[in-house]
Amino acid sequence: MGLFSSKKCEVCGSIDSASMNVFKILDVQSQPYAYDVNATYSLIPEGYAFAFSDVNKSNLNGTIFFYKLSNANSFHLICSLQCAFNYSVKESALVIYADPENEKILRGITPQTLKINKGLGNPEHTKYRGQPIGRRS
Repeated sequence: MGLFSSKKCEVCGSIDSASMNVFKILDVQSQPYAYDVNATYSLIPEGYAFAFSDVNKSNLNGTIFFYKLSNANSFHLICSLQCAFNYSVKESALVIYADPENEKILRGITPQTLKINKGLGNPEHTKYRGQPIGRRS
């Protein structure tokens, strides 16, 4: 038997196997540290593993959310980015996934994803899409 005995979404219960994807869940050790900034701040404080922000060229004053992670992580079968976001909010977790449009890019969904995407001016249809993790080449 494979890693997942059921082909059902662990969030909503959907059994649409065509839309299922495996998401890696990283447990967040503490609530994010939010830092209101201007675009010149770019260092992640010691002890924090990830930072996601709504700061960009058209929004120079925004918020950076820094996340500390616990050592726990797991993999879950989830059917959509909306369900991944809902899981993130419910469990206060960071959800990692490979971008379906470019699997070389990893993205992270956090409980702050909607606020971040709105601050970045992203289109409504991408409101649950996570932010890229790591540097772009």
